[in-house]
Amino acid sequence: MSWGKIFKSILAIFIVVGFIWIAATRIDPDLGWHLRVGELTLQTRTVPVADAFSFSMAGYHWVDHEWLVEAALAWLKGHHLWPVAVIFFGLLAAAPFVVWLRRYKNWFELWFVGFLAVLMSEYIGIRPQVISFFFFFLIFELCLKRYVARGSKKIAQLVLLIFPVMFWVWANLHAGFAAGLATWALFLLASLYQSFTRRDTEQLRNLSVDLLSFVLSVVATLLNPYGLHLYGEIFRVFVSSDTARYINEWQPLISLPGLFDSPWLSLSVFASITLLAGVYVWLIARYYRKYPLPLILVNLIFFLAFVKSIKYGPFFFLSVMPLFSLGFVYLWQDIKAARDKFPFLPRELQIFSWLKIGLVFFLACLLLAAAVSAGPMVYPQQATLVLHQLAGQNQVGNLFNFYGWGGYLIWTLPEVPVFIDGRMPHWLDPQTGYSAMADYVKVFYPRSLDHWEWQDVFARNRIATVLIPNSNCSNKTVSKSPAFLRPYLAKLAAVFGPPGKNNLPCLFEAALKQQGWQTVYRDNVALIFQHESK
Repeated sequence: MSWGKIFKSILAIFIVVGFIWIAATRIDPDLGWHLRVGELTLQTRTVPVADAFSFSMAGYHWVDHEWLVEAALAWLKGHHLWPVAVIFFGLLAAAPFVVWLRRYKNWFELWFVGFLAVLMSEYIGIRPQVISFFFFFLIFELCLKRYVARGSKKIAQLVLLIFPVMFWVWANLHAGFAAGLATWALFLLASLYQSFTRRDTEQLRNLSVDLLSFVLSVVATLLNPYGLHLYGEIFRVFVSSDTARYINEWQPLISLPGLFDSPWLSLSVFASITLLAGVYVWLIARYYRKYPLPLILVNLIFFLAFVKSIKYGPFFFLSVMPLFSLGFVYLWQDIKAARDKFPFLPRELQIFSWLKIGLVFFLACLLLAAAVSAGPMVYPQQATLVLHQLAGQNQVGNLFNFYGWGGYLIWTLPEVPVFIDGRMPHWLDPQTGYSAMADYVKVFYPRSLDHWEWQDVFARNRIATVLIPNSNCSNKTVSKSPAFLRPYLAKLAAVFGPPGKNNLPCLFEAALKQQGWQTVYRDNVALIFQHESK
């Protein structure tokens, strides 16, 4: 076995084991409500329609586009088979990178596979969206073979027969199927345009069959428990301003999400994305005439989507690797043509060697930053036990909870309805216009302390108990970032981040105490407040 194959094997094992480890240790904030919904789905044999977990928007008609995954996860959890879920999601996330490692041989290609794997690691976990990433990869690969490489008739038959079935299954697993449909549509449109301009009648006839398959696939996605309302849910999430502004993974790329929570990781990832985007734009600008039109079109759309929201990062990562691979081929052809009669000097070859060493060092630093900053999200385990005791004594009432803990509370404290959780940022009552997320924003992200409306929110919702993270205000430890970086990070957050990102926790705690709220429980993770009049 050659050293190249040994290196590729080691890298593949590293990626697979790393992704499984992340799936095992990183608990998604929404996992709790996923499990609870799945449990109820198995018990009632019906999908959820009206909200039964919150008091703020109880009875709200919602669309659960992940119902089938949730039922499977709940079944695995109930039968003590959770390691199966961990391995499954880890392998599913690693599959595209293993395929790339088998396919690519150039050193720079292999480096980019590792680089994209590190970036992808931020999105990995036991999350339904991982299934969408895998399906997207399959769709993209088949479209490349069908519309770019002009594959055999077997590929055409696969597109015709498998895609409708694949999209039917996908639509009942996760709303990411819309990205798959968009990808296929872009490949089709670009191919139709090329065939029309070239007057390739045979190819146009072949594409007409693909159009039929595409229509059948769209119809197949409607075969879900919610029908056309599933598309309405996707649209509402996509246009929700609160989701894009206040939820980290939906924020624009330039907003530097997580700046204060994990500054080193955030800045490292931002530097990495800047490098990725710079090389990407340079390759497009230099070789746009050589690249296949469908490939450029799909990549540009998902690049713009990624800039709009980091949520779409994986779709860009999974679609950009073939473009980089072709770009390296074009670049090497240019270099060979330019230096055909002038061989590289030893000094120039040494520069290439130093470049490789620098790239390896950069990748190692990025991996180290991800490893140091990574870790399971901290949840209020002990505080939840206290709330359970208070609930048994009927002393909780309406609970105002931290957004990131809503899903955890739904799973571990089902007897106490939450104020907000990960399902609700885009919810808007069609009759009253009420939004729990809008009220949450008024508490934690006021545009001005002179118009801080938290007391109005509490009065309107009859809040009796408050559960929020302990910001250790007595020790003035508001940020995990190094002291010398905080002034600069504060300026960045003021420009790009949501209002009140870093200066509210301690002020809110002080305001509660000033208005007669007493601390009934405190630990290093959480605080529980209740009003003295309770």
